[in-house]
Amino acid sequence: MAGLLVTLVVAGLTTGSFNALVAVSFAVIYNTTKTFHIAHGATFLLAGYLSFALTEAGLPFFAVIPLVFLLSALFGALLDIGVYRPLRAVDAAHTTLLLASLGVLIVAEGVAGLFFGTDSKNFENYPVENVVGPLSMSNADIGMLVCSLFVIGLALGLARSRTGRMLRAVGDAPEMAAALGIPVRRMFTLSFLVGSAAVVPAAMAYVWQQGITPSVGLNAILTGAAAVILVNSGRVAAAALVALGLTVVQSLLVAVVPTGWSASGTFILLLIAVVARSDTFRKRRFAW
Repeated sequence: MAGLLVTLVVAGLTTGSFNALVAVSFAVIYNTTKTFHIAHGATFLLAGYLSFALTEAGLPFFAVIPLVFLLSALFGALLDIGVYRPLRAVDAAHTTLLLASLGVLIVAEGVAGLFFGTDSKNFENYPVENVVGPLSMSNADIGMLVCSLFVIGLALGLARSRTGRMLRAVGDAPEMAAALGIPVRRMFTLSFLVGSAAVVPAAMAYVWQQGITPSVGLNAILTGAAAVILVNSGRVAAAALVALGLTVVQSLLVAVVPTGWSASGTFILLLIAVVARSDTFRKRRFAW
């Protein structure tokens, strides 16, 4: 039993590192713009399929990485400039932005299926070579764990840099930030650049470990997005820790509940958090 628990914790930390990086990349955009960017899943698909296609084309892996970073960041910025900015200009409701974002994701899934088919695409996954005691981890698993290093680096960079402070100022009070001379629209686009680039290591690790299909875009970002809402904080590190903790809990639940139910815990917590924060719940007013 102890061996099983250790295995489940390590599995949770492995996938949790991935989810933490997704949460951080999503949080950069959401905390700054307050846009629930479901199309982040489209950026995830782009990064995953681009890395696979360029590697298959024979480009050295270390040449593929900066190229995918650049193209993914540009794609995210173009989404802000071409989709969200025109809607914000006419004071579109948040639901309109949400539907537009969902539309982008659906189109991206269709395009990915058209060009790459619906079968799983992945990098060559070498056999399990790393064994420590009762644990065995593939190189792809270790790749997932490396995502935690990107989480730490991005969180520190945003916390200590002038750019990070400007992004937080815009997210906290855009009108006041504009009055202080901070270019709000430019900061919005910058958040999409940074967030879209940040999801690249997670996407590449996912392709390596599990393989990518056109339908994984939304599933890949759900836990990270849920963590951002649950933590309700402008600090990306808090979102990362919540995503990591949720994933470890999901992994441990496999020992006592069916696999299909373990993932439901995240969204039960999300529902409780949303209801608990609602004015209707706090004021105990129920309209029937």
